[in-house]
Amino acid sequence: MDKSWVWLPRNSIEYEKGATTFVYSSARSLGDPKEMFCPCKDCRNLCHQPVERVLEHLVIKGMDQKYKRNECWSKHGDIRTDKSDAEPRREFEAFDLIRTAFYDGEDHSDSQNQNGDDSQEAETKEESDFRKKLKEAETPLYFGCPKYTKVSAIMGLYRIKVKSGMSENYFDQLLSLVHDMLPGENVLPKSTNEIKKFLKVFGFGYETIHACKNDCILYRKEYELKDSCPRCSASRWERDKHTGEEKKGIPAKVLRYFPIKDRFRRMFRSKKMAEDLRWHFNNASEDGTMRHPVDSLAWAQVNNKWPEFAAEPRNLRLGLSTDGMNPFSIQNTKYSTWPVLLVNYNMAPTMCMKAENIMLTLLIPGPTAPSNNIDVYLAPLIDDLKDLWSEGIQVYDSFLKENFTLKAMLLWSISDYPALGTLAGCKVKGKQACNVCGKDTPFKWLKFSRKHVYLSNRKRLSPGHHYRRRRGWFDNTIEEGTPSRIQTGEEIFEILKDFRNDFGRPLERKSKRKRTDLEEDDMVSQDEYDEDTDQEDDVVVGEGEFCSAEQWYKIGRIPLGRHAAAVIVKSVSDETASLWRPTPSVFLLGGALGTKIAWPFDKIILDNDADSPIENKTAGSSATDGSHTKILIIDWNLADSVVAEGRLCLTDKDEMVNNMPLGHSAGIVNVEKVFNKNAYLWRPSPGKFLMKDVLHENIAWPLQSIQFVNSSPRNESAAADKRPSPPLSLSNSTGSTGSKSVKKKCILLDCKNSREKVAEGRVCPSNPSDTVHHMPLGANASKVWVEVSKVGDAAVWRPNSEIQTIADAVGSMVAWPNDKIMFV
Repeated sequence: MDKSWVWLPRNSIEYEKGATTFVYSSARSLGDPKEMFCPCKDCRNLCHQPVERVLEHLVIKGMDQKYKRNECWSKHGDIRTDKSDAEPRREFEAFDLIRTAFYDGEDHSDSQNQNGDDSQEAETKEESDFRKKLKEAETPLYFGCPKYTKVSAIMGLYRIKVKSGMSENYFDQLLSLVHDMLPGENVLPKSTNEIKKFLKVFGFGYETIHACKNDCILYRKEYELKDSCPRCSASRWERDKHTGEEKKGIPAKVLRYFPIKDRFRRMFRSKKMAEDLRWHFNNASEDGTMRHPVDSLAWAQVNNKWPEFAAEPRNLRLGLSTDGMNPFSIQNTKYSTWPVLLVNYNMAPTMCMKAENIMLTLLIPGPTAPSNNIDVYLAPLIDDLKDLWSEGIQVYDSFLKENFTLKAMLLWSISDYPALGTLAGCKVKGKQACNVCGKDTPFKWLKFSRKHVYLSNRKRLSPGHHYRRRRGWFDNTIEEGTPSRIQTGEEIFEILKDFRNDFGRPLERKSKRKRTDLEEDDMVSQDEYDEDTDQEDDVVVGEGEFCSAEQWYKIGRIPLGRHAAAVIVKSVSDETASLWRPTPSVFLLGGALGTKIAWPFDKIILDNDADSPIENKTAGSSATDGSHTKILIIDWNLADSVVAEGRLCLTDKDEMVNNMPLGHSAGIVNVEKVFNKNAYLWRPSPGKFLMKDVLHENIAWPLQSIQFVNSSPRNESAAADKRPSPPLSLSNSTGSTGSKSVKKKCILLDCKNSREKVAEGRVCPSNPSDTVHHMPLGANASKVWVEVSKVGDAAVWRPNSEIQTIADAVGSMVAWPNDKIMFV
């Protein structure tokens, strides 16, 4: 079918003749229908029209642009050509891609046939192993299999796994089932790990690079053999969550890098893709319409500035894109992983944005966003891009049957505005939120809304524009300013060339820098300023009545959250002190007199009795040896039972107890007398599980289960009568603070359909709406406090980033199916 007429002017005779021939020949091929699809700009093949009206629409309105560029006009009898004969079979294509990981493009098979004697020369061990793998890849799936080899079967099954999002567990079951269905001598792997090992030999894997857990460095190049970070001294290896012991060989943080050079070589090994990568060279727009980045001004400027690079149509133009994502698909889980993608713009617009042509190059681990430290993780990719720009790599082009030097250029970066601040290192919020205006950003702080707004946008209008004089429509001012000139790359480089960028999280400071030491340009708002909570002196600003510290307790409509308490302000000693959580009408403590406010729990001194010996005793401070406070130790598991008596030593959250940090809302207690020897410890350690095991020793205990006393030890019943309700509840507890329900002792059975006993614990009161590790409990499940591990490597029912096995769950709350709980 002739399609050249469609590009001619519609007022020409040739266009009219071509349209007439097209319409009537299409009608004949479709069986002379009375109506047919109309491909004009308005109808766009969405409705049927009489044949004469279709011709009229084509001459008057023209053909739809998308249908015009389509190679096959299938709506009008055009038959799509079958390319299966011209293209290699999928399994042979995959085999060619694998050979690329070893060969540089020469036809080794011919050279071996012509020079048989030379092929017998000694080979390196790497070459010998690789040739064995190639021979193994060509092996039929089973004896006499006419269609599939080992590599084609693996690639086909693995493609199904990736496309369907199948987990490794289900894929292993599928592989085992298919292996059993095939004849006994088949070579199909039985597990996903075997497939990964097989493919990694041919360059289909990724590199694991160890990283500092504080984002300071990557353990590569000069840091490759180090065991700790030279900046923050953090260990390279993971630490046990319970004992604090260092796990040698298990990295604390891992960056995954997918090398791009091998990927580029494989791209040109495919004949079809090697042809598609030349599309941009001969398909630029000729009518001034931008249909592809090749029609952009930036592309033309690159061609003019580097003509040698532009002369080779196979050189690659790339775009880089990144953003944070939650890999667990749970909105209330704060975990951010940052994939870094490369987009290839050499191909047609319908191909360059397809998923299979977008390359994953880096997978930056969480749990937090890298922010300004993303440069540390981008280093391996930047090194390869520099090599591809300056030196290039030797690549074999299977379309033209020749070797050439491939070079690549990073032309653009793609991101949303918050990710732009991470990727480019510029400010995207606060007083200098505009990355074009910089320090000249016109801003205004809204006092009651507590946020910045950005005005003076009318200055970018022409000087005589009538909107400049419209006061009432905007901020009641006449705009007379002019926009500042956009800085060039050379100007930005001159400003930043002496800037020192210290990567990694900020190190702890001994004292907070004073506001007077800040330069005027560095002054930031109170919301943006990163408050250092470790102050040298605590100042009493008022007195009040303690109400509650339950995290779901609401003041107004806002829950307290963790590590906070509700307090009624009775008297104020410093009226100018700022509230911890200001409201639209109250900002200072003096304005909150007689009202209920939220206050951080570590900044509250609990004075239970008038003659209490405790003085300036907060959750963030520490007591000296001479001022240890006498206390009653309440069972953390049962809210109405005193189990021991002792003294409160320290409440510093960074203090170590049994090689573990104390943490928030806890204290170090020295046990002097034990009332209930069989009471369980809050944090058991190896060989110490019960209260009788820690007599005259220091242990960690939650502050909500500590009762201060004034004199000698009292009996258990008297203490229970005088003691107020605990100020905090366990994070996973669902019962009320004063609940007297007993937690039943139980045995946990393996959740993978076996009767093996994996742990012992206690079942807590719960309902389906409760959450355990930020996930709803659901029906037919209970909350269980794990006390003793029987099978440490047994998997928990709902693993998360912190708890994977029963050994990880000791001393914490987990969800467990009801049919796998046996009461004792």
